[in-house]
Amino acid sequence: MLLTVKTKAATIAIAGKLEAALLDKWLKEGRTAADAFKLLNLDGGDTFLLSVSEDMPATFEKAVLNNWLSEKKSADDVFNFVLERFDEQIFETPDLNTWVSYVAKLDKENPYKTMWLTLQKHYNEAKLRSMVYKVEGSSRTEELARRLIEQMWLSDAITAEDMFIRLKLSLFPARLFEGPEITWWASYVTKLDPKNADEVMFSVLQSFYPSKRKLATLLKKAKRVDETKDIATRLEKQLLLSKAK
Repeated sequence: MLLTVKTKAATIAIAGKLEAALLDKWLKEGRTAADAFKLLNLDGGDTFLLSVSEDMPATFEKAVLNNWLSEKKSADDVFNFVLERFDEQIFETPDLNTWVSYVAKLDKENPYKTMWLTLQKHYNEAKLRSMVYKVEGSSRTEELARRLIEQMWLSDAITAEDMFIRLKLSLFPARLFEGPEITWWASYVTKLDPKNADEVMFSVLQSFYPSKRKLATLLKKAKRVDETKDIATRLEKQLLLSKAK
């Protein structure tokens, strides 16, 4: 038996690492992480192992991802291996998590940009946008969808002001910092213009908030909330600089 099993308390955990020969065999057979879990009876069967530790799926996935990294697999290579067979249903399969995790390891600086560029190779623009917007409301894929939509906006080079309007931040000036949209906008502008993001954001706000006193009041309140403290602090700095001019 390639895996050594140890009994500890009421559980049976897998001790040590998956042997390279076993891992290579599964990868060469075209197995995904989900397939391997079934081979190990991680879905509750007991013909191979009566029980396994809760961290076994994570342990196996880590081994798979590290193997791909060592082989210098591209995001596209792993997409073809893990997701291509699902066609337009990639957001509905748990195997999507394997690909997302790999790209996050592969490109630590801009993983979502790499994901978006990879997806563009497999789907036409209209279809891809439709797929992403469709899963934006799902709790399981909401965060990923939002990140990909952000990449979509960046590829369209939407201006900071147009994005402010698109996110409907201009409709409720007194509640600017009360929803998640303000942090989405800040994230977008920071990626759009990394060197001048704060200046650009403040410039946009000035056109919607001509009264610096009212803006100062909003920023002061926003600094008391963890979710908006950072952006409010940055914008307050710009406000003070503008007063000094």
